[in-house]
Amino acid sequence: MNRAKILYLVIPCYNEASRKDGAIGFLKRLQQLQNELDSNIYKYVLLIDDGSTDDTKKILQSFLCKKEDTRILFEMLAFPTNQGKGKALLNGLLVACNLSNAIVYTDADLSVPISSLNAILDNYKEGAIVCGTRVYQQ
Repeated sequence: MNRAKILYLVIPCYNEASRKDGAIGFLKRLQQLQNELDSNIYKYVLLIDDGSTDDTKKILQSFLCKKEDTRILFEMLAFPTNQGKGKALLNGLLVACNLSNAIVYTDADLSVPISSLNAILDNYKEGAIVCGTRVYQQ
């Protein structure tokens, strides 16, 4: 088992409070994320608000202020206007690459469980680029 020692998790967010499950659902996903992260693996989480026009930024700020577990550093990067997921992700990766040798990203809806990243981390080698996708059937 070859695990990264410092893993930076980047999560772009855009209008998450306007999703079907609303602001409460987004806050629950953030809390779920915090509960599922293993502090022995994950050290940093960067939440990127990509110019949301709903309450996403306010929810992120509230979550960060109330977070009690200090083993994992959560940070927020906020853009005043929407730049698109690719640009938001690129900017987040640029921040992360200065602080970590291993970077992972996932979407804010957590449709891929954080626990599933363990399979990737079990096979991680320094300098590797690993891409994954969900398996689905029609």
